[in-house]
Amino acid sequence: MSARILLGGILPVVIALQGCSRTEDSDPVSLVSDDVEYFDLSAYENAEADTDRNSISGTWVGSWRYRSDYEDPGESALSGSPEFFARLDIMIIRSTADGYEISNCNVSDKSGKFVTATLNEGYLTSGRGQFNISADNRLYPPEVTLEGISNIYDVRFATTAEGEFLKVSDSTAPIGNYTADWSGDDNNFSGDIYCAQLDNLQGGTEHRFSFGSDDGTHFTMTQRPLISDFDVQINDALNELKYERNAGAGEYQLGLYDIDTSGFTFDFSTSADSVTTRTSVGQGTVTIPLP
Repeated sequence: MSARILLGGILPVVIALQGCSRTEDSDPVSLVSDDVEYFDLSAYENAEADTDRNSISGTWVGSWRYRSDYEDPGESALSGSPEFFARLDIMIIRSTADGYEISNCNVSDKSGKFVTATLNEGYLTSGRGQFNISADNRLYPPEVTLEGISNIYDVRFATTAEGEFLKVSDSTAPIGNYTADWSGDDNNFSGDIYCAQLDNLQGGTEHRFSFGSDDGTHFTMTQRPLISDFDVQINDALNELKYERNAGAGEYQLGLYDIDTSGFTFDFSTSADSVTTRTSVGQGTVTIPLP
């Protein structure tokens, strides 16, 4: 029986995780592959220069580098070379009566809701982890190293990531919008997008895309099936409907168009089977505010 395990991406909730940090004596692990196109934040430096450097409120763009190493002691075919991917991460930080909050596409329940953040001297701490705030108002999350064993497939893995964020706008408005329809009943849903993640997968031609809305709606789909928890996840908070599948070729479709530094458009569709009886279609736009 073939197992589906994590190769690159946010770790699925079926896995028991243990945090792990490198020591000064440990060998450095390369997070860069010649087979991945990485996102260059220098394209946003002109926009960064026009922002208020004394405030963290606004729209932030981050660039991540991910690497996953894995081993299956029972099925050697699942053990192989490291898997790499790059991520463009767009999030909103906004002030509240109690401090700050960050839009979050990384939470375990796959929600796009905002999470509370606390600002201390040089640090911003939230459900997204603790960010160092540099003197020039950039955010540096700690290097993430996670390792564990799948509760289902007995697969050992280690995933390492590092990233950097810069502010491109003082705006805390939505960065896009989406509309979607379910088949059957009149269960349409739409809303504003407050966080988005675009992954460049190994090989350079295919992507994984996620977005979240502040009502809890979350969407994730990949253009190439990965060995992960789900190839498609749609959590429609408005209608309380979910679609989660490890799908095969032709069972879903993700289109990404006009990708550049200012954003992109997307559309998607899903099919049905005996378990997931509904189909869905949708489209939307992600826009990075630039001067």
